[in-house]
Amino acid sequence: MPSLHPLEIPEILLGVASYVPVHNLPACARVSKIWHQAFIPLIWKDVRLFTDGAIPLGAIHSHGKFVKNLQICCRVKQEHVALNCQNLTSVYVSRLCADSLEFITKHPSVTQLRFLEPIRGLSGYWDKLIGLPNLKDLRVVVLEVMEQDADTFWQLCTRLERLDMGHPRVLVRGNLSSMEFPSLYELRMNGLHESDVRLVLDFMQRCPNLRSLRWALTESVLQLFAQGFVQLYSAGTWPHLQNLSARLSGSGDYGDDSDLSKVIGVMQRITSFKASSFSFTPELMDLFRPHFSNLQNLNVCQATTFTSAMTQEVMSSCPLLTSFKGVTIDAIDITQGRPWTCLKLKLLKLGFCFDPSTIDRMQPLVLDQLSRLTRLEDLEVYSWRQEPLNFQEGFDLRLEHGLGKLSTLRQLRILDLGDSKQNMGEQEVDWIIEHWKCLVRIYGRLNTMAPNVEKALAERLNRHDIAN
Repeated sequence: MPSLHPLEIPEILLGVASYVPVHNLPACARVSKIWHQAFIPLIWKDVRLFTDGAIPLGAIHSHGKFVKNLQICCRVKQEHVALNCQNLTSVYVSRLCADSLEFITKHPSVTQLRFLEPIRGLSGYWDKLIGLPNLKDLRVVVLEVMEQDADTFWQLCTRLERLDMGHPRVLVRGNLSSMEFPSLYELRMNGLHESDVRLVLDFMQRCPNLRSLRWALTESVLQLFAQGFVQLYSAGTWPHLQNLSARLSGSGDYGDDSDLSKVIGVMQRITSFKASSFSFTPELMDLFRPHFSNLQNLNVCQATTFTSAMTQEVMSSCPLLTSFKGVTIDAIDITQGRPWTCLKLKLLKLGFCFDPSTIDRMQPLVLDQLSRLTRLEDLEVYSWRQEPLNFQEGFDLRLEHGLGKLSTLRQLRILDLGDSKQNMGEQEVDWIIEHWKCLVRIYGRLNTMAPNVEKALAERLNRHDIAN
C-alpha cells in the first residue's frame, strides 16, 4: 500500500489549513478530495447573510453541518427557518421576530445568542429562549424585560456565563431576590437609567464569581453606581473581579474621572483595563500604578489625556503586559526613560512622535527598544497630530533609517501604518518578505510619494500572500 504524502495526512492537513488566509480556502478545497474534506469545514464555519440571496440558502443547507457561527443581518424569512445547522453554536440576528425565534429555538446546540432588539409586539420570547439548554452567552443591544417575563428572564440568567444588558428599555425586578447567578463571570451594561442602578447592583451582588465588568454610563448614573459598587466590593462581594472596561457616555468630550477613581481605588487586583472618554489625571494614575505588576491588557487609546510620560512608564513597568493600545509617545521619553520591560507584548498600538531636527539620531534608538518586543504579532504605529506641527509623523520605515533592526519581530502577522507617510521601495518590501515570514497583512500606504511604485509594491506583497 503506497504511503501518504504528509500533506494528505488529515491531522497535518488540518493544522496547515488553520493558517491559510480565508480568501485562499476555496482554491485549496479544489486541489483534491482529501484537501476538499479538510478545507470545506473551514469555508463554511462562519456564514454572514447581509442581503437576501447573497449566499444561496440551498448551499447553506447542503453544508449546514459545518456552520458554527451564523449572522443574519437581513430580514429572517420562513426559508431561513428551514435551514438545519446541527452544530450551530453562535447566532446573531438584527431583529428578533417570530421567524428568527423559531430558527434559533430549533438549534439546541446554540451557546451564544446576540440580537439588537425584539420587534414591537413580540411576546413570550423569553419563555422560548430559556428552552435552549446550552445557552451560556446572551447579548442584547436593547434589553426589554416586561413584568410577566421577569422571573423567566432572571431564571435564564442563572445559567449564563456572559450577559450583555444593553440599553434597557424595560427592566423589572420580579423574583430576583430569591435567585443566585454563580456561573456568570462577565457582565456588560450600557445606557442604564438612574432608576435601574439599585436593581442592577442587587443583581450583581448575586454574582459571586464575577471576573469581568464592562460599562458605558452617563456621569449621573456612574456616580450612583460607583457609590454602590465601592460598598459591595469592600464587603468582599466579588473576590475574582479583575477585568474592567469603563466608558463615559453622553459627556461631550471627556468627563470627570473622580467616580472611576473611586472604583480603581478600592479594587485589589486589575489585570485588564480599558477607559474611554475619561480624563486620565495624574491622581488616577497614582491609583492605577499599584496594578502594574499584574496588568496584562491596557486600552487607553480613547483617553487623549494619557500622556507620553504615562505611556513610557507603562512600557517600562508592566512585565506581564500582552496587549497595549495607547495614544502617543515621544521619542525623547523613550530614549531618556528606563528600558521597556513589557517583553511579552503581542499587540501594540501607539503613535510615535519625533522632532524633525533629531529624528535621524532618535529613530534608531527607538527601533532598538521596539526590536526587543520579539513576541509582537500585531503592530500599529499610526501618526499623531498636535499643535504646533513641529514633529515628524511616525516612523520612516526604510532600510537606510533602521528598518533592519526589526528583524527580531519574526512573529509579526499584522502591520498597520495608519495614515503615516512612507517612501518604501523594492528593497524594503523584499526585506519584509524575507524576515517577517508570518506576516499576512499590511494596512496603510507603502509609498505616498509615487502611486505607481506603491501599486507595484502591493502586487509584490500579494504574490507572497501578504495583503495590502
